[in-house]
Amino acid sequence: MRANKKKCPDCDEEFTDGEPLETEPKYECSGCGNEFLRSDSYNDGAQCPDCYKFSGKLTDDAHVGCGGNLEDAEEITVLKCERCDEEFDEDSLEEAVEHSKTHETEASSK
Repeated sequence: MRANKKKCPDCDEEFTDGEPLETEPKYECSGCGNEFLRSDSYNDGAQCPDCYKFSGKLTDDAHVGCGGNLEDAEEITVLKCERCDEEFDEDSLEEAVEHSKTHETEASSK
């Protein structure tokens, strides 16, 4: 079975559409060029934590933890085992088939 997912451009975490992800705004400082998440800002606003200048918003949907812009997430297709939900890269078809055979061997040995 194939499943469509997205991959964060910075940390490669995979997620499905509709999966609740924690995001927050990301800013770029107009003074020093520092990029930072709102939670890292001075006074929990749009001020740079390094030089305290006000900053411009880059995105509302930055991935909490790595700061990757989820608007730029790559769409990927994975192969998913129908018995145990293990996932394989789309180019790992042979590995997925071998994995599937282990379920058949387990079932026939019972």
